[in-house]
Amino acid sequence: MLNTFSRLRFVIIASLLLLFIPAANVLAHGILVSAEPAPNTAVPTAPTQIRIRFSEPIYDVISRIEVYNDKGERVDNNDLAIVNANKTELAVTLPPLPDGIYQVNWKIFSTVDGHDSNGRYTFAIGTAELTTFSGSVSGDSQWPSLLNTAARWFSLAGSVLWLGLFTFLLFVWRPSFNALETDEVTDTFNRNWQHTIYRLAWTAVTLSGVGLILLILGQMSRFNLLQPANAAVWVNGRFGMMWLVRLALVLLAGGSLLLWRRHAPQPPGPITRTTWQWWLAGLALGFALLLPHALISHSAALLFNSGTAVIIDYLHLTAASIWVGGLMILGVALWRIRPLPSQIRAWLNLSLTLNFSALAAFAVGVLIVSGGYLAWQHVGSWAALFGTAYGLTLLGKLSLAGVAFAIAGVNLIFIKPRLEATFIAEDQTSAAQTQGRLRQLVRLEAIFALLVLLGAGLLTELQRGQTAPLLGQDSGALALSQNDGDWQVNLNVTPARVGPNRFDIFVTEGDGRTPFTGDLTMQFTFLGRAVGTTAVAATPLRAGYYRVEGDYINLVGPWQIETRLSQPGQPDIFIPYRVAAGLSGALRPQGTAVSSLERVVTFLSRSGGLIPSLALVILALAWGFMALRAAKREWQLAPLLLPGVLVFLIGSAQLNNFYRSYTPAIFTANPILPDTISLSRGQALYAANCAACHGDTGRGD
Repeated sequence: MLNTFSRLRFVIIASLLLLFIPAANVLAHGILVSAEPAPNTAVPTAPTQIRIRFSEPIYDVISRIEVYNDKGERVDNNDLAIVNANKTELAVTLPPLPDGIYQVNWKIFSTVDGHDSNGRYTFAIGTAELTTFSGSVSGDSQWPSLLNTAARWFSLAGSVLWLGLFTFLLFVWRPSFNALETDEVTDTFNRNWQHTIYRLAWTAVTLSGVGLILLILGQMSRFNLLQPANAAVWVNGRFGMMWLVRLALVLLAGGSLLLWRRHAPQPPGPITRTTWQWWLAGLALGFALLLPHALISHSAALLFNSGTAVIIDYLHLTAASIWVGGLMILGVALWRIRPLPSQIRAWLNLSLTLNFSALAAFAVGVLIVSGGYLAWQHVGSWAALFGTAYGLTLLGKLSLAGVAFAIAGVNLIFIKPRLEATFIAEDQTSAAQTQGRLRQLVRLEAIFALLVLLGAGLLTELQRGQTAPLLGQDSGALALSQNDGDWQVNLNVTPARVGPNRFDIFVTEGDGRTPFTGDLTMQFTFLGRAVGTTAVAATPLRAGYYRVEGDYINLVGPWQIETRLSQPGQPDIFIPYRVAAGLSGALRPQGTAVSSLERVVTFLSRSGGLIPSLALVILALAWGFMALRAAKREWQLAPLLLPGVLVFLIGSAQLNNFYRSYTPAIFTANPILPDTISLSRGQALYAANCAACHGDTGRGD
């Protein structure tokens, strides 16, 4: 039979082996990358197949691509196949098709995280114009299903509780309890506490198990996993493999608890070496339980620096587990020590609070630094923060975390000194009142921490803010018209949203009959901040009809769209338009009503890094104060102050960059549209006030 040390070694080694299973870079929430024919384009001859490349590997067994004509009839050959080695590109063949408008509907299932994505787009064959269907590459709602969200939350909650439990036992409970003198009372309490630990550990295993069951139920609703062929395909995908890894880890956790219960009873006296070695094995297993969450997270979906992002995501999860999981165990411990004699109870309240404050403060510091990096990677803009499901959920999560941190600050600044004072004075009445307030505040903080964890579970199911469309209804199309006296320019923008658009330009002489035949260039300028102008040559489709396609309006705020008409031997003619991109993502003519929130987002976009950098510097200074209060010993100051120093350096660097690049143009833009009306008015003002001195052309005095 294995001895106790061998069993401990087996648990630790098994955890580490599962922890370091090789994992390639993975993606989350597959999106369309490219297609042939390209979305919203016209091709001269009928294609023989539709090819679509996605951002991650696909389960071809249940994914689909369907092609419909303008009568709603399916016209593809229903022979979907993967056509590249990394399983990211699907194709379906087509019979000979007549000229006309066709719509492509697609639905895919990721081998990485089990998420499904779907969307549609149109293309034209021959001379047909894309007016039958919407020109957008669109998908379904960003909000996930309740089953998937619950599955992610249960799985994450179990991992967090497990790691938080064993971190608390090793670094908070053990030094506090071992400082007590052993007697019959403490021995009896310790035996009861061991039973509580055992039940808490099984609660974590149960939560993780329920999460895995819900995850597999969600997959079975999409796959028929009872068929061996489907099950084999699913297991070979990243998500299926990581599900099996998590299952193995949960079974290992349950088995280690059975071994611990049977072979590691706690004898009377201080916590023994054997006991804390079992706790150390549980800690190693906790680190392993968190790894699959990071490997199928949004960080792995980044096209650049995904390895760094996954590591930071893992650190973020670890810090959250230490804070949230440890906080829940602290609440249980403070409740369980109530029957102890007053002096022992006072010592444990004080010692546990001091030990956990230092540990939690460091964890929260790591949370702030890593969370800021992840928010920058996954959101990336103020519009995505305030205008996507991911961004709004993140704001809710941050608000809940802010409340929890505020409660922790009250404990640190007010309750901890009172605990010290009542312990030194041996004032039992005041001590009991202070301990009661501490328990209440810890419970309240734990409730908000659990809500933060719920938000984290929801974020794992949502599409990243950087790739998600802004919330709100499609405006469909935006029609704009300008006449400079010689040329009539009509501009149609489809789907008239922030992101990829199609710009159709119709140019005729003032009589409306003679089409323009020269070159046409479009210029896009964001007026909310001086970020430069993008010029794009339009493609002529026929006389007087031009088209530009692309992601040229990509920020919320005011924009100027300008068409430049060029003919040999003639001066260029500029026709400007002003539009506003609302927080919903829809484009509208300038001058329509703007909400207060949109004004705030526009200001934040204009200010660039000013507001975040100021917030980082203030946060760093506040963190320094909190670290001084949280440190129990002098050596703890260095790790506690490190997150604040990093935040201060980042904020200071951003402030310096803003200062060096500042110009008044950041916050100002010409409010006058340079159209024929404003130009005529300017000429009249010049003639009345300036021409007498500077001449008609402004070149003389």
